[in-house]
Amino acid sequence: MDDKKKLWIAWSFYDWANSAFATSLLAGLLPVYFATMVVPEEGVQIDGAFFNLHLSGVAIWTYGVSASVLFATLIAPLLGYIADFKGMRFCLLSLWVSQAHVFLHGWVSGWGQKEHS
Repeated sequence: MDDKKKLWIAWSFYDWANSAFATSLLAGLLPVYFATMVVPEEGVQIDGAFFNLHLSGVAIWTYGVSASVLFATLIAPLLGYIADFKGMRFCLLSLWVSQAHVFLHGWVSGWGQKEHS
């Protein structure tokens, strides 16, 4: 078997395993963690001038994911243009990786977790 075929097979197995991991973590475990550990059991009450909302943890997660997808859909073409035509690929990559690092560190260290008694 030649090296190109071995590389293709290895990449296929990696992609298959990574897809299963991401699907189970992002669609199965993370929403449950957020709804049970981050948001109080009674949900969150938002009182506005013209509206009153009572949101559960699942609803907050759903709205957050929807907002992030909408934001990425709107901002991706602009960021792609800046990265490609302004020569800022590495700069933007470094910025996004740094932000992900800060948020992951905050999540792991327990920001937003409720007290256990």
